[in-house]
Order: sequence, then structure tokens, then C-alpha cells
Amino acid sequence: AMVLRPAMREVSGTDAKQLWPRVVLRTQEQTHGWNWPYQTRARTFDAVGKEVDEVSTAVREGDIVLAASDGVFDNLFEDALQFLVAERLDALRDPDPLAAQAAADALAQNIAAQAKAIGGMRDLKTPFSEAAQEEGRSHKGGKVDDVAVVCGVVRSGARPPLRLGHNFGGAPCVSEERPVVTHSGAFVPPGERTRDAAPAVGERTRDA
Repeated sequence: AMVLRPAMREVSGTDAKQLWPRVVLRTQEQTHGWNWPYQTRARTFDAVGKEVDEVSTAVREGDIVLAASDGVFDNLFEDALQFLVAERLDALRDPDPLAAQAAADALAQNIAAQAKAIGGMRDLKTPFSEAAQEEGRSHKGGKVDDVAVVCGVVRSGARPPLRLGHNFGGAPCVSEERPVVTHSGAFVPPGERTRDAAPAVGERTRDA
């Protein structure tokens, strides 16, 4: 999970400043060993409370909270997630709670689509390939895995009705944008992406 807090940041090489989601909290994965994350199922659910890490932090109005499965964090670097959030900051901060909720929904869908697309690539650096190298193992590219994302914005005042979105029984979602990394692993800043930066993201499927 991550908590990101919008703050003013200088644009490199200029005197301009822009709003940027800096990371104020990032939890660490719990694993039994290499590529063996903690998991739970019905028969072991009662033991979850004894095994999971408990992390707490004080949030502020405007903070963005991301909770996601390892299918996201194994494929997207932290600063890639910051880029994706930064592109929607204005919408996430919309005074209309319904508009802000729609922006959070769109952000979650885009993160999921990015993670799924990069998971199928084999010619770029990813968090999973870096972790493999640290373990003395050989792996190139992303990791194909289930992907789950929850996005929220800390706000005061009225909130929209609670809703749950999924693509298990309906039409698949299509990403609005291309992946935020090139095949060399370099990030393409917003507004500077080209059609050659990375292949288009395909449709999300049932396991996305």
C-alpha cells in the first residue's frame, strides 16, 4: 500500500513549480521466500490477524491512498505510480465528490491496465526483475499475475455512495493510455509520450 501527498515541486531546469504526489508511506511486502508472498484462504483466514504487519499513519485531506496486489508492485516502479497519480491530480481534487470518485475509479483502472501490460513484456527492467537479480536468479521483464487495485482520496464533507467495480461478468475495460515506461526502462513524462514509447495496452481480462 502507498499514501501519496500532493505537494509543490520544482520542475527540473526551470523556475516553475508543479503539484506532485510525494510518497509519505510505502508498506513492505511480506513473503515466506523468493516469489512466495503471504496468502490467505478460507481455511487459514483466522490466522491472518496473527501474521500480518500492522501499519498506521496520520493522513491529511487530499492524500491519495493506493492498495494493490503484488501483480501491481512487481510490475510498476514507485515513481511510475507517482506519474499515473500526478496525471489525475486535478480530477482527484475536484470539489464534486462524484467527479473525484470517478477520477479514483479511472486511476485504479489505468494502474491495473499498466501493470497487466508490463507483466507481459520481456525486454524492460521491472521491480520483479530487479528482485530476481538480487536473489541471484535470472528473469527479464514483468511478471504475469493477478492484479487488484483500490484507490481512494482523503476528503472532508459529503461522500458519494459506496460502490464496487469489477470486470468479472461484464465488458472488459480498456486502458486510456500507453504504459509509462519504454522498453529500456526509462519513464516517459506526461505530455512527452509518443506512439513508439511502448506498445498499446490491450483489453483487461478476467484475471486482471
